Amino acid sequence: RLLVKLDLQGAEPVALEGMERLWPRCAGLLLEVSYGERGTHETLPALLRERGFVEAATLNELETEKGVVEADKLFLPRGRLA
Repeated sequence: RLLVKLDLQGAEPVALEGMERLWPRCAGLLLEVSYGERGTHETLPALLRERGFVEAATLNELETEKGVVEADKLFLPRGRLA
């Protein structure tokens, strides 16, 4: 079982595409998401929902004068939330 952590400054979707045979072993993903016009906050959860994962927690929010600009999100397989 694997916990995958990615902080790739927006390249997380590309890395997730390359996981192929690791998906069955993936017990969770900890991914940095960014908010805003070109952020990954909407695309990453959508991509992971297709793989059967749901957002379980938000950690390490980075806040600036403009509000929260990025955060780490924990995604777990659907049905594994306790």
